[in-house]
Amino acid sequence: VNDHPSLNIYFDKITANGSTRVLTNAEASSSGSFDVVFEEPLEAGIYRTRVGAKSAYLMLTPKDKQINLKGTISSFGDNTYEVSGSNASAELQESLNQIGNARKTGLNLDKFILTGGNPFINAFLAQKAYDGNVGKTQVFKTISQQLENAYPASEFTKDFKNQTAAMEKQ
Repeated sequence: VNDHPSLNIYFDKITANGSTRVLTNAEASSSGSFDVVFEEPLEAGIYRTRVGAKSAYLMLTPKDKQINLKGTISSFGDNTYEVSGSNASAELQESLNQIGNARKTGLNLDKFILTGGNPFINAFLAQKAYDGNVGKTQVFKTISQQLENAYPASEFTKDFKNQTAAMEKQ
């Protein structure tokens, strides 16, 4: 009998306004490993694997078939987990670390966020860094255009565009 309470792992999709939608959950084995399986490929977007209050963020595309996430609960909290099977997820993790250290390194956040190659990552970083700051409306407008060009049919693109329009009105 295992004395430890079971760990529930949640797998969420991040929406355009930064909120989350739980897609599924799984119970970790006594060794802490878990599997989250989807029959259909996931649409391109930002996802989160969550254990308690600690999260690991992933940028997934329909091409990503098998993603491996390795780490401890604390590594989920400080972005030091290992991710393989998804180059975009590794890029997202590196970008989150860079914006986390922006004050120390003197990183130009606007430029860094706007020149990233992936509009989903750019949108997520802008949410994390600026969280609805209307002084940054131009950054959101530029990202909205990037999303429109790359993913015109995406629900995320439409929602991000609406959010940006609401910022402009403020």
